[in-house]
Amino acid sequence: MRAGETPTLRASVVWEPISGVSRRLLYFRSNPIVVLREEFDDWAVLFNPDTAAAVGTNPVGAAAWKLMDGKRSIEDIVSEIKTGFENTPGGALQEIAAFVNTLAEKGFVGLELKSE
Repeated sequence: MRAGETPTLRASVVWEPISGVSRRLLYFRSNPIVVLREEFDDWAVLFNPDTAAAVGTNPVGAAAWKLMDGKRSIEDIVSEIKTGFENTPGGALQEIAAFVNTLAEKGFVGLELKSE
């Protein structure tokens, strides 16, 4: 995505540009039926009991999942991840966006469009 472009609302292609929609207006919400099971080493498993789908995630993914409350944009989530984890790479936005995209494709997370 080029600077200044905005994403689509299609869950499977979160970051394609769409005219007139600011990324700051897209908020992520975790599917309330999905269960997060945290392991002793801070890794986690997300499980959807309706579909029996499961996704394993590292500590950053688990933290991002917990921040998907419908009140934060992707930039807000990445900002909090950068605050909470040392040595966050410069490509954190793209990596977390790819993770969110995978979760959206599997029905673990949805997008909400908020008005300004």
